[in-house]
Amino acid sequence: MGYNLFLDDFRIPQDAYRVNHDPRYNLLTWTMVKSYDEFVKVVETLGLPDLVAFDHDLADEHYEKYQGPISEKQYSEMQEKTGYHAARFLINWCIDRDLDIPEYLIHTQNHGGGLNIKSVMESGKKILKLTREAKERGETLPTLPDYTKEQ
Repeated sequence: MGYNLFLDDFRIPQDAYRVNHDPRYNLLTWTMVKSYDEFVKVVETLGLPDLVAFDHDLADEHYEKYQGPISEKQYSEMQEKTGYHAARFLINWCIDRDLDIPEYLIHTQNHGGGLNIKSVMESGKKILKLTREAKERGETLPTLPDYTKEQ
């Protein structure tokens, strides 16, 4: 049984439709989570979603301090994890299990954060492809560094 995973701290899918106008927000049934921890728990419990909808800012600190381009250093200093952290978790989870990266939507109003989510998702697809090709040749490649865990 497939499912669609919607990550946002206060919006519902119909509100997200107003951000990027993708009709799937209104047409599909969603499993909704409000935090990184809930996101991880659902993926680990239900497995890989068919479609993921990402918000970036999931806590007050993200709205107050981190609008625009965000560096890896800034991500590592955050008290609460963002949609970017959830995307990194999902990429590593897929690569570790040799699963295709699911389709995704981004509905954040934080343009820089949205670009970071898109970048990690697209990079993850490339890394998975390279990892599979290396495996066919009997080689291994490292996964993305996992900035979602305590250093």
